Amino acid sequence: MGLLATVPGCKDQDTDTDATTGNTTSTEPASTGDTPTGSASATGTTGDGDVPPACVAYGAKFDECNIGPIEGVDADQHCALLLMEFGTIGVKCTQSYEAYLACVSALSCAELASDPPKCEAEMQALETGCVPEVPPVCVSYGAKFAECLMEPTAAMAYEQMCGYGLMYYAKYYGADCGQAQEAWFACLSALNCEEFLGHTMGDLPVCETEDMARQTACN
Repeated sequence: MGLLATVPGCKDQDTDTDATTGNTTSTEPASTGDTPTGSASATGTTGDGDVPPACVAYGAKFDECNIGPIEGVDADQHCALLLMEFGTIGVKCTQSYEAYLACVSALSCAELASDPPKCEAEMQALETGCVPEVPPVCVSYGAKFAECLMEPTAAMAYEQMCGYGLMYYAKYYGADCGQAQEAWFACLSALNCEEFLGHTMGDLPVCETEDMARQTACN
């Protein structure tokens, strides 16, 4: 699942599948290493630092309207994590999310619970502004999934998951990690379908050299 799917009211075309194994997963890009804490966002910090002001207001609105946690996380913390993730895509994405947060925070509780949801213009801007440019290796990776699953429509979802993963790990774990992840995706994309699908089921070791390299680089 892509990051946009975790924004309340936002639609996302990504499937809820691990970017490197095909297994069900969370919104985190698939690889090794823990999610970094205390990392800087465009407007503040998350983890060990303070919650960005836009997220404080967003969380306060959820509290005011007695709306429960998002995916088991308090709204302000969920917001801060997303803001950090969106920062890996670029300034336009971050600014679009902040505009969406400001709109939601200014709603009344009745408006917040309305159907269809309010802040539609801000949501559309977020969906447009947060689509990353897909690297060539990810185009190949998405095409391999589509070929082997015999589902042409699957290509875009896996392209995007690959792209998010490369950006995320390059930003938070460094260029060596990003390059190692790219080599891993390139190796997977070069497999035949029997090997590729065997890997996605988790019972066939493939690209072991590249896998070991990314684990080392991304620790």
